[in-house]
Amino acid sequence: MNKNFTSLARLRAVGVTLLFSSSFAFQVATAAVPVADPITSQVLTNPGSAMQVRVADLTGSDPEDGAYTGDGTHKIQIQSLANNGTLFYNGTPVILGQVINNYQTNLLTLDPIDGAVTATFNYRYIDANNNVSADAPVSIPFRLALVKSCAGTNLLLNPSFETNVTGTDVMYTGFTPANWVSADYAYHETSWILPDGTSFVGIHVSGASIHQDVAATVGKTYSMTFYSSMHEPTINNGQVTMQYLDAGSNPIGSPSVHTVTEDWEFTQTLSGPYSLSLAAAPANASFVRVSVLNNAVAGNAESVKADAFCLTETNPMPVTLASFAVKKESGSTLLNWSTTFETNSEYFDVERSTDGKNWGVLGKVMAGGESKDIMRYAYTDASPMTGENLYRLKMVDLDKSFTYSKIQSLTFANLSDAIQIYPNPSSDRLLVKTRNGQEIKSVVVMDMKGREILELNQIPESGIDLKGATAGVYFVKITYTNGSAETRKLVKN
Repeated sequence: MNKNFTSLARLRAVGVTLLFSSSFAFQVATAAVPVADPITSQVLTNPGSAMQVRVADLTGSDPEDGAYTGDGTHKIQIQSLANNGTLFYNGTPVILGQVINNYQTNLLTLDPIDGAVTATFNYRYIDANNNVSADAPVSIPFRLALVKSCAGTNLLLNPSFETNVTGTDVMYTGFTPANWVSADYAYHETSWILPDGTSFVGIHVSGASIHQDVAATVGKTYSMTFYSSMHEPTINNGQVTMQYLDAGSNPIGSPSVHTVTEDWEFTQTLSGPYSLSLAAAPANASFVRVSVLNNAVAGNAESVKADAFCLTETNPMPVTLASFAVKKESGSTLLNWSTTFETNSEYFDVERSTDGKNWGVLGKVMAGGESKDIMRYAYTDASPMTGENLYRLKMVDLDKSFTYSKIQSLTFANLSDAIQIYPNPSSDRLLVKTRNGQEIKSVVVMDMKGREILELNQIPESGIDLKGATAGVYFVKITYTNGSAETRKLVKN
């Protein structure tokens, strides 16, 4: 074989192009090689644990092959492993020097070391002729994930959407996050930025809605906090809602609703935290449903973004006390109180103290149990102490949990000669009691004109029967065996 042609073949074999000049002399030119671009990704959240994030697209170019976009038709080689994490390709750890044929951008992920604020590695492209590019660096900066604190036990599973249906955390999956139910298209993404600058994995609801149902306990109340934002909220009306459901998943009553008014386009952040709550779960409640509703206008492909949900359960107060007052009534203390809401309430203990430290129970008044109407109660302290008397209510639930009312006070001067008639007002029976043990000779009940309508020389232990008296104002005159007498005003209902 001609030596010139033998040399030509050898040069072509090592990637050198030979060009003929007009004088048939050989000119030698180096073959074109690909270029791998240096990559610095957007700031991602370091999710911690064994969760992975997607590595940014590794791009490049080649004069012969065109642009490299990671579309599954080109080849890369990992030249150094990540310094603060583990690289994965299609779920399998990458080894040093590994050549990845038909590289696809969405399959290259990284599990960063917990607490790492950056991770780097080097790669290069290999073209169709096996020409290799120079090594290019990849840098991935991280924000540390905000600790998703919840005031109490969070009843929602996967409340910040870190895990999708396959259990893998990536930036874009196209799948509904685990433990949530989607009526249409929803997926989770990293780098939802909250007002304090931290970043979460969050939910992106571009379909109709996404929801999760949590078992409800009758009589418990439920509260929730979260962050949200939306594309073009002036056109669309995205919502976050809470609602009770019965055993057949039918809605009970009206939902608690937050309408999303924050525009993602202007802030590029999720706003909040916002809060929703439900009153005590009714007897037919089986579930609490938490929903994110897109409600986008037809033809307007927009979406709701939300994150960091915290759903908690609390024991409601046995009663909502609307009023509590005390007043003097013929040497006694009349206590009146009313409630606007009661659930599982059992009774009220009426307590008294003279120093605010040592309290005693005067009596018990049974509660309504279940009511959303105004309930009124009364109690008479027939023997208040000389000086200041402090009163409070102990409101007791069926499970014996309780709360106290505010303290009310009355001051009585020397009560040694006082006579007590109670209850006052009275409806059918009147009790009479002296403080100093004096014997009563007679009791006379008179109307407003001084006419006697009743006279007794002995007072039955059950009290004076007033059933025959018409409603109105009367005077009760008590005469003692020593000849002294006292008169008190009585209101008959």
